Amino acid sequence: MYYCNGRFVRMVELNTDNDQELFKLMMENLEEYRSSVFDQDIPENYQDFSSVLKIWFSSGRLYQFLVYRKISNRLIGTVYFYHHNEE
Repeated sequence: MYYCNGRFVRMVELNTDNDQELFKLMMENLEEYRSSVFDQDIPENYQDFSSVLKIWFSSGRLYQFLVYRKISNRLIGTVYFYHHNEE
C-alpha cells in the first residue's frame, strides 16, 4: 500500500479496507460530484459501488488515493491515476 504525506494533507491508497470511505464521500457530495467529476449514474448502495469500482480499475485506472487533512484527519477528496498506454 502506498502513502504520501505532505505538509497539510496525507494520501492513502484506496483498497478494500477503505473504499467504503470513498463511497460515503461520494454520497455526501453527490450533486457536486456529478457536476464536476462523473456524469454517469453513481451506484446508490455500497455493493453496486464496489462492483463499479472493480470495472474502473479493470478499464485503465491504475491507482486511487484518498486525501485526508492532516490536522483533522477528515477525508476531503480523492485523486486517481490512469495507466498510460503507448499504443
